[in-house]
Amino acid sequence: MRASFILSFIAIALSISVAANADSIPYPNAGSLASGHHFEAVESGDLVGYFLGSSALYNNQIGVFVNGTQLGAYTLDNHSSSVGQSVNFGHVNAGDRIVFALNVLSEGYKLYSETGMNMDSIDHAYATMYSGQGAIPAGLYLGFEDQLAAISDLDYNDQEMVFSNVSMVANPEPISFILFGTGLLGLGLFRRKRK
Repeated sequence: MRASFILSFIAIALSISVAANADSIPYPNAGSLASGHHFEAVESGDLVGYFLGSSALYNNQIGVFVNGTQLGAYTLDNHSSSVGQSVNFGHVNAGDRIVFALNVLSEGYKLYSETGMNMDSIDHAYATMYSGQGAIPAGLYLGFEDQLAAISDLDYNDQEMVFSNVSMVANPEPISFILFGTGLLGLGLFRRKRK
């Protein structure tokens, strides 16, 4: 009897804590840069985006580029969209490279999930996996920062979206390239010395 009560209590506490954390995914390190990632289509099919929220003063819309070409239009305005509202950006093929874009209408510039495309050369997107809740299914959570580096608060909640059919791949750190290059150089010297 006592064991079943304890198990019931644990189950209720766990379900409450999961429900409390499922509605939003705040960026855990506000004020510091998010890690860079790149994105790929998981399988051939539609790429659907779901509006999750926004805390921005600027007026923003989201867009998608697949293999360098824009797929669909900029849409889901952060001040007029409702939570759960979705848009089908169109068809993607498994392995397609995806870049998300934030059209900052108030300021007249665009920011991208691909760091090298940003005019200030910083990461403007925070990404993590989302387990889903209500009308928004499981998928990739993407939180954009809409201010440029000079004035940014780096809270990554100015346009919050969930995308289906997208996988996230961490960008290698610059030190990884150095280590890889050093390894190749060492292998080349070893082979040359052997000859």
